[in-house]
Amino acid sequence: MEMNQAPGKVTVERLRIAGEEPIPTIIVRPTGVDSPPAVIIVHGYAGSKDDHLEEAVRIAAAGVTVVNIDARAHGERKNPAVLLDLPDPWDFYHIIAGTARDVSVVADYLLAQPALCNGSLGLKGGSMGGYVALAVASHDRRFDPIFSVCGGADYSDDLLRRFGHVDGVEELAALAANLDPLKHLSSFYPRRLLLVHGERDDIVPYAGQQHLYHALSPLYVGEPDRLAFISHPGYHATPLPLLEFGWQWLLGGLSAG
Repeated sequence: MEMNQAPGKVTVERLRIAGEEPIPTIIVRPTGVDSPPAVIIVHGYAGSKDDHLEEAVRIAAAGVTVVNIDARAHGERKNPAVLLDLPDPWDFYHIIAGTARDVSVVADYLLAQPALCNGSLGLKGGSMGGYVALAVASHDRRFDPIFSVCGGADYSDDLLRRFGHVDGVEELAALAANLDPLKHLSSFYPRRLLLVHGERDDIVPYAGQQHLYHALSPLYVGEPDRLAFISHPGYHATPLPLLEFGWQWLLGGLSAG
């Protein structure tokens, strides 16, 4: 375990949390704040928890515990058997499914320590992390609000589109459907959910989150302010002002309780 102080603002701690396998994390907590809300951040494909360290420090300075984790086969969990530059559909599925379980383990850790989390727990993921965030949210109701940036839904269609040429992908697509947020719509309401996506995204299909939003909208008809889908005319990268808006929305949701 390694610890560093950002004077007067945050404490940064690197900690491995016990799970199915050790989960490397960076825990950034605000100094002088008793029992803050907390947010877990999940990075994108081929990234790591350190990609979002600056972001975590900035958010924690606003009075929130932020936990960045390494997804399976990423960062400190890099696995020589998983070639991230030559993605295999089974590897991709197991990364999403395993990391989703890990996020729930980290939630257990946070909620067991009032000094780290007052019970209000948010979740933010981008790209692959957006897939993970939505998979977690569809199975673990403790997260509210949830912020998915260019994440994915329609998992079966997505896998067939990406890997339709691979033998056995139909079997995998059927398995992935169990994780798909579109198969678990009733688990979301009334929790707050913000989806952001580029209309010309050539990496993660725009249609996935768009379909999720339209499928969820009837459930939120009485409280439409709790569900939002914001598109922009760009590709996979999200404009900074939209990310800033998303964080303000997420922090506002945490404050609302």
